[in-house]
Amino acid sequence: MLLDLVALWLQPSAARPGRLRAYAMLAGLLTWSVYLGTAVLAGPSVEAVATAAPQFVPEIYTGVPVVQALLGLVLAAVMVPVAAPLRGPDPAA
Repeated sequence: MLLDLVALWLQPSAARPGRLRAYAMLAGLLTWSVYLGTAVLAGPSVEAVATAAPQFVPEIYTGVPVVQALLGLVLAAVMVPVAAPLRGPDPAA
């Protein structure tokens, strides 16, 4: 639902490649941030499961959303490249 609000606000389209790329970045960032935040808050504590639980590793919880945002940006850039400006015939020729 959060991404729907972002899409409503940005209105991404192929005619607006900057907004499309921003939306692609925010989609990965918000999705994984909410997912990992929910997992941390709703998951069992490390003390409850002794040493069998994975430890809280800040690099994972901060790196995954950032990498997904960058992958979304790359995917959007590949799918909708910036159009080259149209040139008319060369007047000097």
